[in-house]
Amino acid sequence: MIQYLAAIAVIVVGIYHFITFSSMTYYFRDYMLILSGVLNILIGVMLFIMPVELTVQVVTFMLSFMLIFNGVQKLSFASRLRYFRISRTGALTFSGVLNIILAVVFLLLPFLSAVALNYILSAYLAVTGIALLIEAAGMHKITL
Repeated sequence: MIQYLAAIAVIVVGIYHFITFSSMTYYFRDYMLILSGVLNILIGVMLFIMPVELTVQVVTFMLSFMLIFNGVQKLSFASRLRYFRISRTGALTFSGVLNIILAVVFLLLPFLSAVALNYILSAYLAVTGIALLIEAAGMHKITL
């Protein structure tokens, strides 16, 4: 069940990349978005088709390639922003470099990366859930 939800989410992200590319102005249009969108849709279709045993192994490799493409896309976009004299692209550049470093780690240590992803994802979901509960407890009705 979770595999199919993840597949749908990855396909939606791929479609979002196509929509983002088509809505960009000519000067900022990045063709890596098309490549990333195609890759996301292919990963989503593979998640639908493949059995669960193979999914863990293949998703780690596919995620590493997706991280490489996203890292290169972020570095390219930061470079393009600097060309148009838009400052403060350091966070975008750092994010692109971090994506590429993580991709290399995923390629070199695929099984350890899959286990680490499970722990990281579970910690993220737990922290996000606690934050949402705290936010919900602090909410009050707005009167106009």
